[in-house]
Amino acid sequence: MAYGMMLAVAGTAVAAAIFGSIALQHVMPVGDNIVTPLEQKCADVARQGYAIHSAYPGMTLDEIPVDDARLLIKLDETWMNECVPRLPASVIIEIADGVERGPSRGGE
Repeated sequence: MAYGMMLAVAGTAVAAAIFGSIALQHVMPVGDNIVTPLEQKCADVARQGYAIHSAYPGMTLDEIPVDDARLLIKLDETWMNECVPRLPASVIIEIADGVERGPSRGGE
């Protein structure tokens, strides 16, 4: 009798945990919808760099205005030192694709 009661309580607890998990998944965003602060920073860096490249199509770094060239160098360094080594390749590609198509990632 005690074994049956303990089994019923354990079964109820498992069922409650499963239903609670399902309910939380519907209330809170899970997975791809979450953008980390690093991803957001890297998306901003990519967007700014792309804007400078678009403003001076076909020009080399020494042909564009000095202030824009310095900013582009800083953005490139940030991209190569903080974004590329720390983010998965799939996220890097997603950011690059998003910059070319326009704002598509969460919050952009």
